[in-house]
Formats: sequence, C-alpha cells, structure tokens
Amino acid sequence: MPEEDGQSWQAPGGQPDPVESPGQDITPDHAPEAGNRTAAGGAPEGSAAPPAAAWSAPGVPPRQAPGYAEPGAPAGPAPGWGPPPGQLSGQQPGWGPPPGQFPGQQPGWGPPPGAGGSPTFAPRPGVIALRPLSLGDIFNGAFSYLRDNPKATLGVTFIVVAIVSVLPALGLADFSREYTTMIDTVIDDPYAEPETAFPFSGFSLLSIYGGSLLQLLGTSLLVGLLTGVVGAAVLGRRPTFGEAVRAMRGRLAALLGLTGLYLVFSVVAIILISLLFVLSIGLVMALDPLVGLAVLFLVGAPLVVLLVWAGVKTTLAMPVSVLEQVGPFRALARSWRLTSGSFWRLVGILLLTQILVQIVASTLSTPFTFGSMFVGMLIPGEAAATVASAALAFLGMLLTGCISSPFTAGVTALLYLDLRMRREGLDLRLQAAVQSGAAIGPEVYLLEPRPGVPA
Repeated sequence: MPEEDGQSWQAPGGQPDPVESPGQDITPDHAPEAGNRTAAGGAPEGSAAPPAAAWSAPGVPPRQAPGYAEPGAPAGPAPGWGPPPGQLSGQQPGWGPPPGQFPGQQPGWGPPPGAGGSPTFAPRPGVIALRPLSLGDIFNGAFSYLRDNPKATLGVTFIVVAIVSVLPALGLADFSREYTTMIDTVIDDPYAEPETAFPFSGFSLLSIYGGSLLQLLGTSLLVGLLTGVVGAAVLGRRPTFGEAVRAMRGRLAALLGLTGLYLVFSVVAIILISLLFVLSIGLVMALDPLVGLAVLFLVGAPLVVLLVWAGVKTTLAMPVSVLEQVGPFRALARSWRLTSGSFWRLVGILLLTQILVQIVASTLSTPFTFGSMFVGMLIPGEAAATVASAALAFLGMLLTGCISSPFTAGVTALLYLDLRMRREGLDLRLQAAVQSGAAIGPEVYLLEPRPGVPA
C-alpha cells in the first residue's frame, strides 16, 4: 500500500496493516461497526484513499456527491433513500400502493366515486321506481298504492264488491238454513229416513257457485277500474274517488265488454270440465274404475293446462284496455302478444298472489262463515235466522273483497307495466316525462303517444 509520512491508510473499522506498529490507531471515534467491511464513502477495503469527507453529525451518514459514470457503464440506482419497509428492492421509490391495489400496478388515484360500474338509480316519483320490476317491487307497489290512495281504491272496490256479494250471500244463508234443518232432523230421530237423498235446494247451490263466478268477474272488472288509479300512483299522483270514477266513464263500455268475454270463457271452461267429470263417472260405473280414472287424467290434465294457458295469456287485457284505450278484442290480442315469452313468470307471480289472497281471505272470512252457518241455532224463527245468516255472510265477503281484490288488481296492473318496460322501453318514456317537469296525464301510457308526450 502507498504510504504517506511513514504511515499507511486504513479504512474505518478495518484491521491495522501488518506492517504498522500495534500501538498505532487512527480509527475515528464514530466508525461503522466492525462487521461492515465497506469503507466510508462506499470504497471497499484496500482501495485508494478517497478525498476527505465533510464533517457530519454523529450517527448521520455523510451525503455522497454524485459523480459521472464511465462511458458505456450501466446506470446505477439514483441516489436517495432506500426502499421503505415492505417494499422490494428495485421498485420505484415513493408511496406504497393504495388500498385495493396490488404491488406493481401503476400508482395513482383510483376512479372517483360513482364512476365506471357504479349503479344508476331510476327515479321514483310514485309507488315504484321507473325501471323493470322484480317480484318485491310488484308486491310493494300493490301495497303502496292501496296505502296512498285509500279513498279511490276502497270506494270503487266497495261498490263493486257489494253488488257481486249479494247473490252468494243469499245462497250461503239458504244453504245454512237447510243444513240446520237437516241437523235438527237427525238429532230428533237418528234412525229416520231422510225425505230426500240430497237435502239442499237448487237455489242455494246455484247461488253459491254462480255467485262465486260473479265474484270472479267482479274482480276482473275491478282490475280495469283500478288500473287508472295504479297508473296515476306510478307517476306520483293521488286521484280522488270522483276523479277515478270520471276517468273510467269513457272506458266502462270496453270493460263491460271484456267482462262479458271473460264470462263466456268461464262458462265454456266450466261446461268442459263438468262434461269430462260426468264422462269419467259414467266410465267408472259402466266399465272399470281404472278406465274412468285414466280418461279423467289423460283428458283432464291437458284440458286444465289449456285453460290455464289461455287465462294467463289474456290476463292483461283489462290494463291494456284502460291505459292504451282500445276495445275488448284488440285488448285481448294485445295481451296475448305482450305475454309471449313470459308465461312461466306470470304463472308464478299470479299463483303466489292468489295464495296470499286466499290466506288473508280465509282468515278474515272464517268467523263470518261459521257465524252465518250456526246463527240459526241461536236465533229463533226461520226468517230471522235466514236474514241474520245472510247479513253475516255479506259482511264477511265485503270485508275480504275490499282487501284482497284491490291487491290483485294492483299486481295485475303492475305486471302489465313491467312487461312494457322490459319489451318496449316504457320506463325510459316515463323517466323523460317525469324529468321534463311538465304535467303528466294518462296519455303517457298510450301505445302511440299524442303530440307533446315524450316518446
């Protein structure tokens, strides 16, 4: 090694040169640890002496001045701080990756809130959001329009249900009177032969079953009458009872025509099912019970499926007739086309609706039904017992009809609007009409909007 003034240079923390005297020590007071074999300033042990470094505070490494690299030499790392804890050597120094970003991705800000795939919320001016509806949306909307429009819905429903409940109430009262008479006869003389094999009159049975058919037609008529209320509730309007009645004046003839067509369809279905049942009974008695049951199943099952299919395909005719302002036959054809491809979805929703309605109706009507049947045992006199029984039956039918029928009508009307949103973009037209700020009327639901209505 070169020597200056008889003394060789030594790296801080290094071992003295063997030629030096043992007592000679030039190690600085704040040298690195003995395990570090790198000379101060980054010079390896045994290299030439670097220029004298400037003084620095104890424990702080001196800053190294950058130099120029030799031509052709690879560029080394830029001077500065080392990688922070948890960052691999060779990564770009700086802040770590933001939450949700993997190391190695380009650092930067993430997308602002609401950008990219964030959901867009459809406006909701009324009982439903203006977008295609789910099952929960349909049921919530059916309950909401009842809650928000009690006068219009319950007023119209009360009138229709009161009219169609008179006949079945009288039939049930007559049936209860005959049933009470039969029970009294059996109690008085258990061994006496009955005067007739079937103690119930034709009037009571015809009134009960005919009245049930009349109630079904009344529910169908209510779907049309309340569709206008549902259409207004979707747009955030709350029509009064008078407004709802005036809005239906121009559509009453078409609704009655549709009700008549439904009546013909129902009568034909009842006749076909009755004939099939009678034919099966005849085969059971004449030939073999297995033959009769086989005919009943092989013919009855397809017949029931056909009737259900036709009923579902035409179930939206009432809302079509009211909101699109078309006649009965055009409404049936329009309902047939609109329900194409959605048969099973409609069947499921309508079936679930009927299950809920029947549960509620049975719960509410059970006390009135039993009361009308056994009131003859408590009230003396045949006439008074019949009147009391009919009154109780009528009240029970009126109560259940005023609750269940508007809900069924609301579900049917919302199913119609949902299919138009999915197939024809009705939701976009309604959104444009709402956002325009102009007054919106029922003409927005027309298949071909009038001038001035957003298409």
